[in-house]
Amino acid sequence: MDMTLGFLCDIHGIDFAREVAFRIEYEWIEDMENDNFYKQ
Repeated sequence: MDMTLGFLCDIHGIDFAREVAFRIEYEWIEDMENDNFYKQ
């Protein structure tokens, strides 16, 4: 999902991607270096 929002950001801009995330009630982690599901 984060990757999809990143794609939308690249194509349509950050405001659009944030609006999509808000509308689908998704907490988008915009920082690709911050992965809460990967433990090092």
